Parts: sequence; C-alpha cells; structure tokens
Amino acid sequence: MNVWRAVLLAGGLACLAVGTVVQAQGARFADGFEPVGQRSLTQFEAARILTQATYGPTPAEIAALQQSDLETWFNNQLSSPISLQRPFLENLAATQGVTNGDRRSRWGSIAIYGEDQLRQRVAWALSQILVISQQGMGNDIFGLAEYYDLLARNAFGNYRQLLEEVSLSPQMGRYLSHLRNRKANPNRGTLPDENYAREIMQLFSIGLVKLNLDHTPMLDNQGQPLPTYDQAVIGEMAKIFTGWTYANSETFFRAEVNYLPMVCFEEEHEPGEKVLLDGAVVPAGQSCEEDLTDALDIIFNHPNVGPFISRQLILKLVSSNPPPEYVARVAQVFNNNGSGVRGDLEAVVRAILFDPVARGMAQPAPFGRPREPLLKLIAMYRAFNAVPAPDGRSVNIPTGPYAQSPLFAPTVFNFYSPGYQAPGEIQQAGLVSPEFQIIDEGTIATAANHLFNQGWNGNTGQTNPPANRPAINVEDLIPLLDDPAVLVDELDLRMLHGSMSSALRQALIATVEAYPSSGNDDRKVYGLIHLLLVSPEFAVQR
Repeated sequence: MNVWRAVLLAGGLACLAVGTVVQAQGARFADGFEPVGQRSLTQFEAARILTQATYGPTPAEIAALQQSDLETWFNNQLSSPISLQRPFLENLAATQGVTNGDRRSRWGSIAIYGEDQLRQRVAWALSQILVISQQGMGNDIFGLAEYYDLLARNAFGNYRQLLEEVSLSPQMGRYLSHLRNRKANPNRGTLPDENYAREIMQLFSIGLVKLNLDHTPMLDNQGQPLPTYDQAVIGEMAKIFTGWTYANSETFFRAEVNYLPMVCFEEEHEPGEKVLLDGAVVPAGQSCEEDLTDALDIIFNHPNVGPFISRQLILKLVSSNPPPEYVARVAQVFNNNGSGVRGDLEAVVRAILFDPVARGMAQPAPFGRPREPLLKLIAMYRAFNAVPAPDGRSVNIPTGPYAQSPLFAPTVFNFYSPGYQAPGEIQQAGLVSPEFQIIDEGTIATAANHLFNQGWNGNTGQTNPPANRPAINVEDLIPLLDDPAVLVDELDLRMLHGSMSSALRQALIATVEAYPSSGNDDRKVYGLIHLLLVSPEFAVQR
C-alpha cells in the first residue's frame, strides 16, 4: 500500500470515532436572526446551502448564489427543466444495447451536471424513502428509470399525488408484490398479499406509532407508545391493493412488462367494505379506483404523515438529529402550506432549507449528518469542475465500493435505517447516525480506493486522461501552491464550506510545505483533495 492510500484509510477509519459530534459554525457565517431568504450571503453560506440542497457546490454556483440570494436561487431551481433518465435511455437504446450500468451512469451525469440540482437532490432523498431496487427487479431498466423520473417529477408536487403514482407504479407493484395481487379465494385458502399494504403505512407515510407534530411519540397512560395500526388493518388495507396489473394487459396475467400506471381487473379485486386506519371505512360496492382513492386519502390525511415525512426529508438533507421544534415547524407546513394545502412538497423543502436551524442561525449541538458515501464521489466531481467523458455521457457509478447506488438498496428498508445508532459515543448520547450503518472497515477502504482511482487517476493532468468517465480539473488551483494557506482555504470553501478546523488547516498547509519545491504540481493538489475526501471532517455534512 502506498503512503497516500495508508493516509486515506487512516483518515477514513478515524471518522467513525469522531461521529456526528460537530461544532457550531464560526464567524464566517452571518449571525443574528436576519431572515436569510433575501439578504446577501457570504461565500461560505452559499457553499453550505449548496451542500445541503444539491449534490455539492461548484465554484461557479457558489459565486452565482453569493451574487443573488437564497429566495431567488430556490425559485430558479423550481423552474429548471427536469432532467430525466428514461427518455435518454430510450434514445440510447436506438443505437446500442442498454444496461443498468447505463441507467446508473445517466443518474451520475444528472447528479454532476444537471441544472435542476435541488429537484434531483430531493428525488434522491425520496428514492430512499419510497424504495424499490434493481436487486429483485432484474433488467427492468426502463421501468427503474421511469420510477426515478416519477420521483423527480413529483419532488415539488403534492405528497398525495406522489403516493398515488408510487402505488400504481408497476415497478413498485413488482417489488412489493401487489402487482397481480388477487382477492381472497376460500377454495384455495388464499388471502390478498399484504406486503405493500404494510409498507405503504410503515415506511411510506405514517410509521409504527402515533406521533406528535414534532415526531415525538404519543404515549398512553402507562407511558407506552400508541400503535398506528394492527394486523387487522393490514389485512383490510391489503384488500385495497387487489386486482391491479400491467396496463394494456390482455388478461390479468397476460401482459408485456411496461412502466405505465397499473390498471385494475374488477373480477380480481376484493369486494366489500374495508375498515382501515382508526376505523375509517371504505364502503362496499365501489370500483377498484374508488377504493384506492379512498384508502390513499385516509392514509394521506393521517396526522402522522406530516411529522413522519418531514423528519425523513430533514434527515436526508440537513441533520440526523433535528431538534423537535425544527421538525414541528416543517410538519406544520406539510399540514398547511399557508394556503390551506396539505402535502405541498415545494413548501416542505422550502421550510427545511430556510429554517434557522438549517441556516445556522439557531444551530443546536450536535448538528449535521454523516455524508452519504456515494455523494462524496459526486461532490468531488462538482467541486473540481469535472470535465465530461469524451462521449459526453459516461459516468462510472458502481454498486459495490460505497455500499449504495441509485435504486440499488438491499431491501425496502433502504441502505440504512433512519434510526441506526453507531455503537459507542453516538449510541450512548442517544443520537442516531443512519448513514454510518454502511460505513465500516470494508467500505471505508473500498470507497477510498474508488475515490483514489476516480480522482488521482482520473484527472485532466494525466498524459492519457480517462476516456470512460469525467476527469477532475485542478488547473485553477495549481497557481495557489505559491501560497499554501490560500490553497487550503479554497479547498475548505469547496468541500467544507469554510468549516475546516484550525488543526486540519495547519496540517494540510504543512503537508504542502513539505513537498519538494517544484515538479508534480498537479499531484500536490490531488494529494490534498484526497486527504480531505477521506478525512473525518469531510465524513460529516454540517
């Protein structure tokens, strides 16, 4: 193992010990309680917003946001054209065979270069809440791409509409087995499949226990949590999701695989009354579609949905341990966007990002979230102006080194649990650190090696730069080697939005000064970048 790899591994392992215990931001950020939406931003504030709301800051976007304001940037993001996967892959299929590697590559290309960064960042979060996975779906490439596009299209829409489109997605139907789910048959002794009925409640909307607006559990007289539903409700809910199969089906079982919303065959749909959450009744004598509409309305209007979904989005954008007051403020917006509309995701995302906690004006300790391993790769490409591969589209997004990849979770429970507590200091403090569930001695090494190959061995300064992936470009940083402190501060801005500790800053400056005075200038810069990529401070998004 060369010296750089040894350093990378040591730095990565150290992040487990440091955990999510982070420090409040210093004077580089505006203080006081001035609303952040329309005031000018420091470059560090701009970089921090882009860290939370995009796949990572670029120098150009930091400068643009600093010259604008958060309100304008947010509104521009809302109107940015949607970057889609399926149409691109269908066009590609006209000239060559298409694989899931091409699908992941398209995701990577959008993540690095797409202009609709906020939409795509929210879609990435939604893909880890409303989970389907290539694992178990085979080569349904266009179906998987369409499912991700569904999430992107609805990222600023209404959660009720999103729930309906997800429920009617044949890819979700295949993954959670309500596609071709049949009504009960006493002669065969069969009952409707309960898989989707259970997960739409447990994972996609309300969770297992009744919640207060701030996501704390409601308790009974004995101090015990109150369950949201029981097995009887699951059985009744399963009846709702019977009779659904592929669109354009000749019969219930005869159809070509496609991505169109599922249709219902009444003869396979469970008739009769269904008693759902808190005794809400779906009356007998209705069609499949009417039953589905009523059931989704009942789920969507359950008081748990606001705090449950709001907290999940906060965890995936801003902080793993948000204070209850923060969750309550966002959940209140979910319940009513100010115009009487419930489930407005645009308003929810705005509330999350504009909140004083997210903007560092009322920042609790601890604050932040473990940085998702795969997003380190994307952040590197963006921070250092990655030049597209010669074919303009190839991005190597693997399935192994980072233990996460788009629509590749091992189960419907995602890559990691939102309630995961890393053993030791984090667990003892009663905190959660979801992303640390996939960061261990193995993935630290594999991720470090992949970052090494994509950065150190994938840059424009090479004699033969890579032809099959983007190449990072540090030409604008090489002149800064004459003043190591300036160079390190620039890396601090792009990768840590100005939050680098003085100890790390001094260590990196000393590293630059220890190099020979001339030659291999690009390698000196790449070396610093790699040290930061695997450092404990970059392991946590603050």
